[in-house]
Amino acid sequence: MRVMVQTLLISIRLFWVHPKALVISFIVHPLILLLNILVFYSIFNHHGELMIQGYTLTQMIWYFNVVHLITILIWNNTDRRLSGQILSGDLGNALLRPLSLFRFEFYNAVTLRIGGLLFEVIPDFFIFMLIYPPVFLELPSVIRFIPVVFLSFLIYFLISYLIGLSAVIIHSNSSVRRTVFTVASLLGGGMIPLDFFPAKLRSVCDALPFKYIFYVPIQFFLNRGGGAGTAFWLQTLGYQLVWAGILFALCMVSWRLLMKRIVVVGG
Repeated sequence: MRVMVQTLLISIRLFWVHPKALVISFIVHPLILLLNILVFYSIFNHHGELMIQGYTLTQMIWYFNVVHLITILIWNNTDRRLSGQILSGDLGNALLRPLSLFRFEFYNAVTLRIGGLLFEVIPDFFIFMLIYPPVFLELPSVIRFIPVVFLSFLIYFLISYLIGLSAVIIHSNSSVRRTVFTVASLLGGGMIPLDFFPAKLRSVCDALPFKYIFYVPIQFFLNRGGGAGTAFWLQTLGYQLVWAGILFALCMVSWRLLMKRIVVVGG
């Protein structure tokens, strides 16, 4: 806990060190929202429909707002940090800490996201609400959304940790990082709602953990379809925990296997 508090204080200082970046984001993000409003107003007017693929105009606009908020909440640089430590040889110092590498990176990721929540997500959310109120939003949907999005963060952290460990073999994993995030966004519903995918591609998405990072949490926030029900919420938490367990096991097994390849002294 002490490590988490210290890391949180450092992350908060980092946010204050770069206030211009925050100010720019508070200007750019609403502009993106206004662009989405114009685009989807045109699409809905062109089709002459009140709903498209089960989404109202307000839900469709907020779908991409929530993608933006979730991206901030789940983002972490664990893969890049591990790759840097492996390439520079600093991993040896990391292994000497009284805290395991996994726990240290997890605490770092959590505290960074707390900073993101306080300085980016909450301000952005209220700005978005003032510009385009989410009339569909209800307290139960927000309550269901919170634990689901935390498990989204956990799943993405574990994926990021695995990518970081891959640097032991492939050394520079920058291309892998970009590829995985792009695939996760596409097949997880971060680029376009999965409702617009053909049935066969949706079956592929159902077999992967990515939809539990973006698409499914968004359904709870939008209070849409199954996302409005408690049974589906409990089922989602169960699937997320299963995926988290599988990915955690892969992290632990990969770490034990890769440790045999690491030479800290002499090369």
